[in-house]
Amino acid sequence: MRLADGSEHRADVVISAADGRATIFELLGGRYADDEIRRRYDGLPVAESIVQVSIGVKRDLSALPPMLDFPLDAPIDMGGALHRRLVLKHHCFDPAMADPGKSALTVWAEANFDHWKCLRKDEARYAAEKDRIGQEVVAALDRRFPGLAADVEVVDVATPTTYERYTGNWRGSIHGWALGMKKMQFMMRMGMSKTLPGLHNFYMIGQWVEPAGNVQLSAASGRDVIEMICRQHNEDFKGVSR
Repeated sequence: MRLADGSEHRADVVISAADGRATIFELLGGRYADDEIRRRYDGLPVAESIVQVSIGVKRDLSALPPMLDFPLDAPIDMGGALHRRLVLKHHCFDPAMADPGKSALTVWAEANFDHWKCLRKDEARYAAEKDRIGQEVVAALDRRFPGLAADVEVVDVATPTTYERYTGNWRGSIHGWALGMKKMQFMMRMGMSKTLPGLHNFYMIGQWVEPAGNVQLSAASGRDVIEMICRQHNEDFKGVSR
């Protein structure tokens, strides 16, 4: 592997947990992409990214269901996507998430990546839009839980470009491929190949080769690759197979 400073590092095996498109078409320059891989990245729809509003409140909400889905009196524009319902999660099941008597809340909503990517070019407008969304979500929760706004201690808003910057995922996607017939076919079969044609001792793991795209399966794909390597070298695999 050649780094930006020109130094080279060599290994018997390379496992990429990076973004699929960036790995195949940027780091490797598309040299190991066959027609099937190109059709996938050119044609399969990508799961939408999200706006996440994280809220810390000085109120114990552990008596509530861990997830609530409720209608809004008035829709909220999450930046290019209008939402008439909110899905609220509290994390009281984990005492490390908040001090005693307090709660950590999150609201997720699908968002338009292109809208936020364009808005990100103007820092002032971008910050103002995040502030607006945070305020409107808190106001909506206050109507659902009277007095909650006065208990809010911190609000943080993450956008699709936040996910793109922190994870490197193509279009800020949090689940890889969008659910559809093609994705279902991959899920019902053996999934997607974790190797690239013509590139030996190289493997890919993560949401772009695990069609369901969730955290658990992305992590399990790393275990699967280790099992593949063990099999290739006639070594016993010590983990638990799927």
